[in-house]
Amino acid sequence: MFRRCLTCQDPFPPNAALEHFPIGRRIAYDPERGRLWAVCEACGGWTLAPFEDRWEALEELEQKVTAVGSLRPRLAGQTDNISRYRVGPIEVIRVGRSDLVEEAAWRYGRSSEGAASGEPHPFARRRLRIGEWLNGTAYVVRARVAGKHGVGGADGVRQWLLYGDTAWRGRRECRACGHPITEMSYFDGRSLIIRAADSGSFVPSLVLACTRCRDEGTGGLHLDGTAAEFVLRRVLAHSQHRGISANRVRSAAHLIRGAGGASGLCAIAARYGRYLSDLPGTTAVALRVLANAAYEERLLGLEVKALERQWRREEELASIVDGELTQVGPG
Repeated sequence: MFRRCLTCQDPFPPNAALEHFPIGRRIAYDPERGRLWAVCEACGGWTLAPFEDRWEALEELEQKVTAVGSLRPRLAGQTDNISRYRVGPIEVIRVGRSDLVEEAAWRYGRSSEGAASGEPHPFARRRLRIGEWLNGTAYVVRARVAGKHGVGGADGVRQWLLYGDTAWRGRRECRACGHPITEMSYFDGRSLIIRAADSGSFVPSLVLACTRCRDEGTGGLHLDGTAAEFVLRRVLAHSQHRGISANRVRSAAHLIRGAGGASGLCAIAARYGRYLSDLPGTTAVALRVLANAAYEERLLGLEVKALERQWRREEELASIVDGELTQVGPG
């Protein structure tokens, strides 16, 4: 079973409320699509649970959410198709037949539109506690982090506490001068160049100029496919760590629809300017939504292939068993 948020790498705390999913104190699930997420308390990111950890947990969650009588959970907030419950010590978000706007508002917004009046959004409470800690007791830490990583004020240190300072680590060489490239900071990530996807799937190409020769055409760091998708998700989550307004979430959803999908949106993003930091806020939000969706769809595609392989093995075994049990007449 996974233990850390895929966005900020913060460890999920254990819970004793769910027998079949004992990690995280905030859980989201979609019983119709068979999806289960652990929701990070630090950054608010939704991490899709592996296939093998999912099905019994989904049944358990549905039983707890639909319980009646003294076991009935407290409804903490809801919209037309999404509800948030308090189930003992954990918070559970149940996703129904939601559209892109509604689900994106719950995943990326600053507040749940269905939250009880005056109740702080669950993802905001951790950020408030970090802010209080910074303002009250951590002046020395703040100064050191600002000096080392080039971030200023409580907000910059809050980003560092959530995400660290490195968006990518690896081992590549500049294609132009051969200079070794081993890491990319979030500050460097603002200078990433995004290029349009070549297919209908969300497979962006990212380029970062070489620090030695400054070549960003044939040289520099080139990331494609899943590596580019991973870096893009982290860089955008880092830049949008405060949350996103409901109006911007709705605008991003409309932009995705108007662009005709992932490749259309990447083409729009590539036309705006040289660097990721040049993108309008709505376009950046839309890219983040699509990048996360592409990651989850890829995992689900792998699950389908695994199920198909399992089905074929079961069919082969069934054929063998049927052959052994079939009575063969004399002669």
